[in-house]
Amino acid sequence: MKLKLETINELQQTILILKDIYDDVRVIDPISKKILLDKNFNVIENKLCYEICDFPKSCKNCIGMRAHNQKKSFVKLSFVGEELFLITSIPKIIEDKLFIIEVFKLIEDILVIDGLKFKNKAEVKNYVEELDNVIIRDENTEIYNKMYTYERLPTDICLAKEYKKNIYIMMLEISKLENIEDIAMEFATFNAISSIERIINKNYDWISKIDENKFLIAVIRENVDMCDKVLHLIMEQLKEKSNKNNGLKYSLSYFNSRYDFNDTLEDSEQLIKRIISSMKRYNV
Repeated sequence: MKLKLETINELQQTILILKDIYDDVRVIDPISKKILLDKNFNVIENKLCYEICDFPKSCKNCIGMRAHNQKKSFVKLSFVGEELFLITSIPKIIEDKLFIIEVFKLIEDILVIDGLKFKNKAEVKNYVEELDNVIIRDENTEIYNKMYTYERLPTDICLAKEYKKNIYIMMLEISKLENIEDIAMEFATFNAISSIERIINKNYDWISKIDENKFLIAVIRENVDMCDKVLHLIMEQLKEKSNKNNGLKYSLSYFNSRYDFNDTLEDSEQLIKRIISSMKRYNV
């Protein structure tokens, strides 16, 4: 994102105010994960926002994308190395462009948080991880939830385009063919999702629940053939389950994304609706 001089000046003024209050300040593009300005007004071209924090990959609980999507500020606790920070993501609009300003505040006494006392740092890390999971995971299935989808998918499409990867976005719909009990449907659904989780690579693929009976699967590979292989494995697994006549119908749709991003990116919900409307549908 190329910034106008007037925009840079306004962002610098904001940074000047905040850097005296917080331990670190930066302006980011939460979709591409690029750092537009750091607290010293530098553009960091060789590292993404999570790499500066020594994270191996993008934060699962990305409050920068949440602030971008919902147009309001969000906070979270996060370890950077062995230090615990309170991170705040703040949306700021300049000349109709949305920027995310992130500020970091070091927590000195990490063994007392929100009135809770902890015995050691390991307990604190578990607590922080639990807080993240409550926000981004579906409470019934424990897979990622709809909000996570809106926050993760635009970034994956953007990075796949930049690094010339291929991404297949699949939609699995599970419906009843006959009157089966809810608990039986829940078990069969869990079984189907577990089978798909064993096929995909959890290092970069993911699955989320976006409706009562709809699940989105994102598969990222080096080329189309590799994505096709995963798609066919998933279809074979669903066909096998369908042939067992368990009272459920499986429909799988997919979209091969080469989506073009621009400076006026539509919001995540509109993006996902557009992708779903372009999907090829198969009844398994």
